[in-house]
Amino acid sequence: MRVDKLSFIFSEQVNNLYKNEIEKNYLIGTVYYNKKLICYLDSIFDEKEHRFYGIVEDGNLLAVIHCKETKSFLHINNIVVRNEYQGNGYGRLLMSFIIKKSQEKNIDISLDVDAKNIRAVSWYKDLGFKVVENNHIKVFNFEGGYESNIKIYDRHCYNKFGFSNASVNDIDFFLIEPNVFKYKGQSVLNLQDLYTFKEYINGFLVVDSSFLDDDVDLSFFYEKLVFRMVKNVA
Repeated sequence: MRVDKLSFIFSEQVNNLYKNEIEKNYLIGTVYYNKKLICYLDSIFDEKEHRFYGIVEDGNLLAVIHCKETKSFLHINNIVVRNEYQGNGYGRLLMSFIIKKSQEKNIDISLDVDAKNIRAVSWYKDLGFKVVENNHIKVFNFEGGYESNIKIYDRHCYNKFGFSNASVNDIDFFLIEPNVFKYKGQSVLNLQDLYTFKEYINGFLVVDSSFLDDDVDLSFFYEKLVFRMVKNVA
């Protein structure tokens, strides 16, 4: 089995892999959550910095790894293996391919992983990755907001790709369709701030816990601890 560089003709299969194999709640707050993901994938497939490599059999995509590569680093955005093919070494084959590329270019590799995915964390450690940072994310589900004070900065991008920078009451967010607001962290939010957002947001509010005041005891929909892991090659 070999690893091939994928062209845009595989974007729909990549899209389906992401939707079927990655835990949906984990994606809240990322561009991979929105309904127009296929449009975004189509737009980046042939970009210089983005690389998609996969294992293909009879035209069917069995596994994929998506990287963002520059002259100074290589970041793995996603690595996904179809459920029925897991345990056959496809993930290790993709990772070995990427590690070899990074060694040839003498650049380090980084990735983010859900800390609850103990198996994946252990696997990455076995491959030489180390945890260098962690982010505790909370997702609040606000229903019934009026959305009267929401300003979308790039309407074209939002309509085409499903995401844009936006603001609510002059507070900056990353807005992801349908109605996911990722707080950009200008200042620490207190409980009153969240109640104010509830008046305007009808959907999910995603906040890094480091930007939540100690008095915030509001119940949340979902939380995740994300490890940033790095393999030093350079």
